[in-house]
Amino acid sequence: MEAATALRLIERLNSIRMSEDAHPRISIFKALLPGENALSRMLAYLLTGHAESDKCLKCFLKLVGSHEVSARAQAQTEYPCREIWDPKIGGVRRIDIVLRFDNQVIAIENKPWAGEQELQCSDYARELTRNWGNRWKLVFLTQDGRSPINMREGDDVLYSDRLIGLRYDDLSQAMSDLRPADGYLSLFLSDFHRFVIENINGERLVSSNDKRIIDLFFEEEFLPLTAEFLSYSEGVTGKMISRLISKLEQELAEKYPEAQWVGSFRNDVDRRAPQNFDRSYSGIYFTKPAWQGRYSIGFENQSPHGKHVWFGLKYVGKPHPATPDILQLATDLNNHFQVEGKSNQYWLWGAYLAELGYNEYSSWSDPDVVRQMTTLQQMPSRLGGLMISVLDFIGDRLDGKGEIPSASET
Repeated sequence: MEAATALRLIERLNSIRMSEDAHPRISIFKALLPGENALSRMLAYLLTGHAESDKCLKCFLKLVGSHEVSARAQAQTEYPCREIWDPKIGGVRRIDIVLRFDNQVIAIENKPWAGEQELQCSDYARELTRNWGNRWKLVFLTQDGRSPINMREGDDVLYSDRLIGLRYDDLSQAMSDLRPADGYLSLFLSDFHRFVIENINGERLVSSNDKRIIDLFFEEEFLPLTAEFLSYSEGVTGKMISRLISKLEQELAEKYPEAQWVGSFRNDVDRRAPQNFDRSYSGIYFTKPAWQGRYSIGFENQSPHGKHVWFGLKYVGKPHPATPDILQLATDLNNHFQVEGKSNQYWLWGAYLAELGYNEYSSWSDPDVVRQMTTLQQMPSRLGGLMISVLDFIGDRLDGKGEIPSASET
């Protein structure tokens, strides 16, 4: 590697990095919307609460096939289903948004990150039918636009013409294409679309600055350096992740000096996978002797290229059944962290980092995250703090005392 060429490349990179558009754009959504409920309130306001709501509402109605409905509505968030009790939350179920028009209702179930709860949309459909007959629609707003699947037998057919799947990015793209008279609203809608792409879809919008950096590596002068860097990429990534694991072990050791925490990288689909997050189900996990090889806590990429990083308490080894104690612990964690985390045969409890309010780490392929992982600045303390908050909450409930049995014991 020619030193003079490498120095010129570094100088060019620094010049681009210091340019005006190199700094991250401010986003009110990242600042104020870490959770599902806040996002629901924002959507209700966007559709009904400002001077140009009619434009936003018409856009939404077109997407859900309700052109005939008047573009004026009253919105209510967390609408209570008074006759549907949910023992898991100790209260009635609530529909995220209900839009009331002159002659019908459109309800929105907002699922940017979490999955469906058991029979949730069936219960909502019956509540809406009880109050409005057949004059309603239920929009299932998700990252992939799927229709509800956790329904009572026959409900998906019975209500098929009133259950509407809508992709978040279709909604945000259509709204960002509007031309409102209010310049601030135009910026707001543009920022909303960017938030959806980056924090719900888990994709990274390539800025003009990023493109300049990528093009720089393909300039003829620097192509040999680019090829040499790429030849070492797997080893560099492996060492980067190993250093992150070691730093997180230190965070845990400082908090729990007697526990003997040990971290590791693992891929549960391909055991030969290199240490990187470009493959699904690659993750870093931590355990201690008191957990007797049953449990781990850690982070896992659940889709290609690190776009959807998951966090939680994972079983080690064989899949486990959902016992009452497991379900109770998962419920306690959901209530404590105010999320709708999952509990299944692989995870005692878990949720996406974005759902937990750690949007900046929802993609571990993001250049900013890679820089933090490499320099060990901020990221270890933030993620270590998240692990410690869970471990402090559960205390010794998993410490080999038999409260939550392993698969072989159930």
